[in-house]
Amino acid sequence: MHYKGHKGCCKAYNIGRYPAFTSFNSQLAEQRNSRLALLKTHCAFMTQPVFLLYVRFFLYMAAVMPR
Repeated sequence: MHYKGHKGCCKAYNIGRYPAFTSFNSQLAEQRNSRLALLKTHCAFMTQPVFLLYVRFFLYMAAVMPR
């Protein structure tokens, strides 16, 4: 379980506290969020319509071509 060692996270984020979710990959959300972090600098300079299109395309490509 990846939560162990997280010092800045609230205890509510510890997936081990929720027996119904023990079969879930708790690292998946962090892996996806790290990919989204790549967009941060680019998106800061976009207008909202361009931002929405760019992020939508990025998420589509991430789903179609997983690593």
